[in-house]
Amino acid sequence: DAGRVLEEHARRALAELERAQEAMERHRGVAGGSLHLGAGTTPGTYLLPRLLGEFHARHPDVDLRLEVASTSGIVELIRRGELHLGVVGETAPHRDIEQRPLVRDRLVCIVPVAHAAAERGEITKRELADATLLVRGAGSSSQAVTDRWLERSRLQPRSRWELDSPEAIKQAVAAGLG
Repeated sequence: DAGRVLEEHARRALAELERAQEAMERHRGVAGGSLHLGAGTTPGTYLLPRLLGEFHARHPDVDLRLEVASTSGIVELIRRGELHLGVVGETAPHRDIEQRPLVRDRLVCIVPVAHAAAERGEITKRELADATLLVRGAGSSSQAVTDRWLERSRLQPRSRWELDSPEAIKQAVAAGLG
C-alpha cells in the first residue's frame, strides 16, 4: 500500500518536472521583447554590465534598458511598476515587492596607499574618527549600512563627504581626500 501511495506522488512529481522542462524550453529561444532593469549604483556599476553583455550576446533582439540610481530610487520605480526587475543593495522589506537575495558582499574601508592603515591592512577606530569619511549619498544602501555600523561603534568621524558613486569615492581616496 505504501508503495502505491509513493508511486502516485512520484508520477505527479515527474509530470510536473516535465511541464517545467517544457516551459523552460519555450523560453530558451527568446526571440524578442523588452527587459527594463534597474540597479543600485554599486550593482549597476560592477555586477550588471558584464551579465547584461552576456545576455545581450545570446539574445540580441531583446530590447534591454538599464537604469542606475540609488537603492531607494530603484525600489520606488519597481513599486510604481516602471521596472521589470531591480538589483539593489540592502533594503527594508516592502509589502508589494518580492525580494530575493542574490549575492552577499561586504563593505570595506579603503585608505590612500600612503596611509599607515594600508600597510597594516586595517584601520583603527581612532584613525577613522580623525579622518574625513567619504560615503555614498542619501538613499544608497551602502550609506545606510555604514551609518548603522558607525552608530553601533559609537564613532563619529571628524568630517564626512557624501559622493554619488563608488568610483568617485575611490578617486577621492586615491587623491588623499579621505
